[in-house]
Amino acid sequence: MFPGLSCGCHQTCEGGSAMKADIIFAGVGGQGLVLATQVVTQAAMFAGHEVCSSDVYGLAQRGGAVWGMVRIGAQRFLPLIPRGEADILVALEQLEGLRWLQYLAPESTAILNDYTAFPTPVLLEKEEYPEDIPGQFKAKGHDVRLVPAPQIARKLGNQRLVNTVLIGALADKLALPAEAWEKAIIANVPAGTGDLNLQAFGQGDRSLVRK
Repeated sequence: MFPGLSCGCHQTCEGGSAMKADIIFAGVGGQGLVLATQVVTQAAMFAGHEVCSSDVYGLAQRGGAVWGMVRIGAQRFLPLIPRGEADILVALEQLEGLRWLQYLAPESTAILNDYTAFPTPVLLEKEEYPEDIPGQFKAKGHDVRLVPAPQIARKLGNQRLVNTVLIGALADKLALPAEAWEKAIIANVPAGTGDLNLQAFGQGDRSLVRK
């Protein structure tokens, strides 16, 4: 069962090749998770791969938990990834990523944004924010990659670039051509921000810190 949400979704399936990657995106409202899933889906499609993507679910208002899934590969016709089968988790916020730990396959990759957002129960001191979230993924045998996306976005002059930085970090794990990524980014980001988003994308891979 997926955390507190229904499983209705749509499919976007095109192309056909042997590549396989099951990816979960998790974060909070206002972080641009919708754009991130759209860019990855379209980049895979532009590269000629078969793709199924779920809608982004959750509390869309700023601060609410949101998630989405992208499945790349032949015969991947069900958009929702079963528990224990995800290859990659991209966490725009670390606690939201931790909620999906059980969905990762053995020895998978967790790409974690170096950012934490305290939920209401923590702010009200009714719960404690988990300690060492990267370490919890590592303890399960996963490849953990911590990305200083907020710092990179700040240096580029726009905090809204965090999601594009993380897409760049994800690109390191997907064998998709640079042209497909560029085309997908330009097609989805706001007009006039294409070059800046491409810079953020390029810095995402180079900024990886393997834990």
